[in-house]
Amino acid sequence: MPTILSLPTELIEETAFYVACSTLEGRPNSIRSFRLTCKAINNVFLHSNAIYRSIFKQKFSHSAVARRSFEPTSKEYRQLLQLYDDSLQFIEERRGFDGKEPVDADHMSTEEVLWVLTFMCLDDDGANTLQLNAVGAYEWIHEVVIRRLYDGADDNGGWPLDNCKNSLALWVFWSLSTKERILSEPEDVSDKIVNLILPFVTIPFRYAMAFAPPNHFTLPLVSQSGDFSDANTRIPFRTRQTHLLSVLTPHGPFPIYRSTDPIWLQVYFTRRVEITWPLITAAAKLLYFARRERYTLGMMPTLPRDRADAIQRGMIGPTQADVIEINRNRLGGPNGKDGGTKLPDSVTCVGPDGIDERSQASRRYDTDWYRLRLCANVWDNSHGDDDEIWRRVKLGKRMLVRRGSGTRKLKFRRGDVYTLGSLTGLWAGRMLIPNEQALAQLLMVQNPNPNQQNGHPVPLPAGFDDEMLSLTNRPIYMRLQEFVSYAGADVIPSGARGPQPPSSYEDAEGDEEDDDEDADDPPVPEINDQRLHEEFDQGLRNAYFPDGVTQDSFKGTYDGAGVRVNCGGKEYVYHKLGGSQHDPESCEGCAMREKQVMPAWSEEGHPADVVPLPPCTGVQDVIVTGSTDDRHGQAWNHYSYYGRVRHWDGMIGILRVPRDRTLGKWFFYGYIVGGKNFVGNWRITHEDPGMPTVEGAFCLSKVAEE
Repeated sequence: MPTILSLPTELIEETAFYVACSTLEGRPNSIRSFRLTCKAINNVFLHSNAIYRSIFKQKFSHSAVARRSFEPTSKEYRQLLQLYDDSLQFIEERRGFDGKEPVDADHMSTEEVLWVLTFMCLDDDGANTLQLNAVGAYEWIHEVVIRRLYDGADDNGGWPLDNCKNSLALWVFWSLSTKERILSEPEDVSDKIVNLILPFVTIPFRYAMAFAPPNHFTLPLVSQSGDFSDANTRIPFRTRQTHLLSVLTPHGPFPIYRSTDPIWLQVYFTRRVEITWPLITAAAKLLYFARRERYTLGMMPTLPRDRADAIQRGMIGPTQADVIEINRNRLGGPNGKDGGTKLPDSVTCVGPDGIDERSQASRRYDTDWYRLRLCANVWDNSHGDDDEIWRRVKLGKRMLVRRGSGTRKLKFRRGDVYTLGSLTGLWAGRMLIPNEQALAQLLMVQNPNPNQQNGHPVPLPAGFDDEMLSLTNRPIYMRLQEFVSYAGADVIPSGARGPQPPSSYEDAEGDEEDDDEDADDPPVPEINDQRLHEEFDQGLRNAYFPDGVTQDSFKGTYDGAGVRVNCGGKEYVYHKLGGSQHDPESCEGCAMREKQVMPAWSEEGHPADVVPLPPCTGVQDVIVTGSTDDRHGQAWNHYSYYGRVRHWDGMIGILRVPRDRTLGKWFFYGYIVGGKNFVGNWRITHEDPGMPTVEGAFCLSKVAEE
């Protein structure tokens, strides 16, 4: 009598595929039962990896890895399928434990699962979200955030920790959020979450608001002074860690330099991936603004109906129509085309053959992915070894491009941390304005008794909430136009300036290094004061432009396709994206890119996967100008904007200049996250950029216009 064993191996594998994928949603755990049917069936699985590739591609998203890094082998798909299934099982078994670990926890920790979920969210084209929803991942991460976000806070003065676990938890929480989930959340639960994450949103002198402090524009920081005679001489690591230009506050050194220690994982298709955890503050701001945008701004019935009514009545300021508009710009508006904080897309499109992922929705996270891969260390470690993935492409070669003063070193990177053209358009959202005295109070030592709160000088105040900081929110509109400089043209120099650096190496407390150093320690080199002076403050007060550049320095080109910038008696020309200024045939960048695509060998001695470098755009600098539309200016004040994009991590820095000069200039800095939201902080500009000052959070998104 014929049995299944009489079938060809290919048909047995196809049968196994339909057993594992009998339903689109849910774990493929039925494959285990099928394997246990008999020893012969199990042997088929032991010697075949192709079936696991097919199951993985049916159940999970898979386009991102090939686009960003490499084409996985069938064996790697098999191992990742097992890891994904173990992680989903972990979530299923732990739902209902109030976010706590059960006593019989297996080999996976919560942090390991959070890393897996982070990768799944960054790679998601629709299928990953479907599987995460099927096991209740949102409900699980909701419990983790509420119950465990303050783990370790008792030893930290009550403040939540900025660590890997908390950061991943908030990012997964945000990635799985939807507009429906935000709006259906009970008000008391929503307020509780807001209060839990509020320190990450509002305390810029305790938590890092960027991958590198915004006082820097040209990064990474060099490891040696420009006048070292020995090119291999490096500033000792312990000296770098003390951040010699940071000042000590009751909350720690400021400006805040993130840890240079990368995190090594073996969870991404079995490859060792050097990566850093995402900014916890950005995720917290997105979660905060999304919940606060549940509520509309109040409207006085005495306000003019519209601008015509206001003019007739001789009134200035917002009208009822203006308030209605800003209330429409909440959570992306009714159809997702307005401003405010836009939630992640629900991209799942289920058809008869499974999930249609041809749109490759994960592309919206490409810049976020590369930021985690490339921006872990603010210091230049170009002499060090790259990891397994990066060794396959020689990224160390550099080219010199002419600029306004001297030369600028460029080198191709594996991916882009900023999407060209992203800023052009109308942006709308809200900004938080804290009470200056309330914020300053948190910088004052309040606990001189070291036996209280584990000796923390400024413990988290009891009942820390919006009211304690007297937070107010204000609408903000920016109509921006992006311009670029192509290779071969002169680049506007940065506005390098800053405080006089110390004459000797100092630690975070401001004390000089101890004289009784270990004799085996490498000698501390003399460092060039001017080099430190230029690296520390590169023009934050003027959006990284040299002194003398104002909003009047930007004039349109005669053909309307660019902008002329008058700087230091010289005129620089930048162009709108998409022009014909980039010539691939003559572009030195294109030529260098081709040279960098070189054969590489893995440690096993096999040819490494071919990893395509991103196409050369020829762009070497990005600037932006803009203003408020007249109708928005009449309601919320008139402003001009100009700024630059930091090449190293894609951080956007924009100076807001009011028409009413009594209002003062504010500097906005942040990132476009998930291809949608421009989220970050603003700070006043008349204070020392190396010192804490008044800052607040903001979140904007682009309005879709006809």
